[in-house]
Amino acid sequence: MVEYIHLAKYYSSLKYNVVILAGGMGTRMGEASQYIPKALTQFGGLRAIDHILAKYDYIANKFIIGVSAHHDLLSAYIRGRYAHLDINVSFEKQLLNTSRSVSRCLDYVDSSLPTIIQFCDLVLDEPSDLEPDTLFVASQSSSGVVGTFRHGIKDNKIIKYRKPIIPQGLCNGLCGMFVFANTPLLKAIAYGSWDQHSDITDDIVTPYHLKRDMTIAEVKRIYEFGSEDDLARVRLENRFVND
Repeated sequence: MVEYIHLAKYYSSLKYNVVILAGGMGTRMGEASQYIPKALTQFGGLRAIDHILAKYDYIANKFIIGVSAHHDLLSAYIRGRYAHLDINVSFEKQLLNTSRSVSRCLDYVDSSLPTIIQFCDLVLDEPSDLEPDTLFVASQSSSGVVGTFRHGIKDNKIIKYRKPIIPQGLCNGLCGMFVFANTPLLKAIAYGSWDQHSDITDDIVTPYHLKRDMTIAEVKRIYEFGSEDDLARVRLENRFVND
């Protein structure tokens, strides 16, 4: 039986560009991603990319998937399984950083539509009614399997931690999913001085939030796998299947 982490899909009166960043090497995951891209990691009866595409199926005008490491395997999987979807693949021969990856993916988006950006190693369980200009955070009440936070929200501002923080007892850790209503503004920020950018949150999300004052939404449950331990916990988590 095919099982999803969360059967509910996103619903919205709007259509979105959906950008999925899936180019990372996954080196922290060790042998788990030595031979396949992180987006093809298997858990809950499917691959990580399957869980993400299933959630956005109803609202995506098109998908843009950023690839690099093992790009041939991921591209072949996507073409074979999702030939019915409008999917563009943005390939980077040399992966530099998340900000530049986003800039390349934005070449394929429709500027008249809002844009969602999220990482392939992150599956969130939050309200299915999606709204533009939203930042998602994990609070003390969020459950699931969480990795570490590099950024958080304090007094409605994005703050950066000196080192990644384990979320035990932490409120409002910024998750790697962002919804932007103003795609032209998003592009202007991403393309401006892009050769000096190094991180999506520092160089793109934070400047956008300062201009648009995005809504902060708490995530009910989060599944993140950035390391071998994280992935093992996701696979052992009993609550993620069909509830």
